[in-house]
Amino acid sequence: STREEYNNTALRVPDLRKSVNRLIEKFLLDEYSTGLEDRSPEFKSLMKDYQDGVVLYKAEQAEVWNKITVSDSALKNYYDQNKSKFMYPERVDISQIEFLADTSAALAYDSLVNGANFEELADRYNELNAELKGTHGARGLLPKSNDDLTEFAWKLSVGQISEPIPLETGGYAIVRVNKKLQQEQKSYEEAGAEVSNTFQESESKRLEQEWLSRLKVKYPVVEHKDVLKKAFSN
Repeated sequence: STREEYNNTALRVPDLRKSVNRLIEKFLLDEYSTGLEDRSPEFKSLMKDYQDGVVLYKAEQAEVWNKITVSDSALKNYYDQNKSKFMYPERVDISQIEFLADTSAALAYDSLVNGANFEELADRYNELNAELKGTHGARGLLPKSNDDLTEFAWKLSVGQISEPIPLETGGYAIVRVNKKLQQEQKSYEEAGAEVSNTFQESESKRLEQEWLSRLKVKYPVVEHKDVLKKAFSN
């Protein structure tokens, strides 16, 4: 009468049995769990690990994470002192056309060499990647190490169109190099989230080391090497 989920239960044995089983399950679990740590060393050890983990998490939160103060001035100062950490890698801007067969790739390459429009052919082909059709084959500015095609394109000259390149996934690709950029500094605004994440990681390591140093002074470790040797002797 006090549990809404059991209202309107039909007075038939199968329906009543389901409801009774659901009701007594909690009582059975409570009964079984009483004294379980005394009966099961494995469960006792598991609970100890869980409790220690919670304590450690709360201690770390109090001694490390809650002490990290993120302000615009702190982030700007960190950026100014660590600019070398926030660099754009070597990047290449490419467009590509993908083909299923080497014959169509060869015909398209011959057309491009003879002045055909790259974007028009990209819209006509790109059979393996429909997304490239929507961008006329343009992939935009990417890190040189982004994939095999960007690595390959980095070795070409700006404006150069490659011969058909076999793809590891099957098919062929023709790549055009639109732009190449050397490694360069990111501005504070461009590095934004990266600066914040790196600053917090750096601060957490610093605060953690300070905390551990205090603990080592307060609770010095005493080594009993003679006892340790006996522990592993025959």
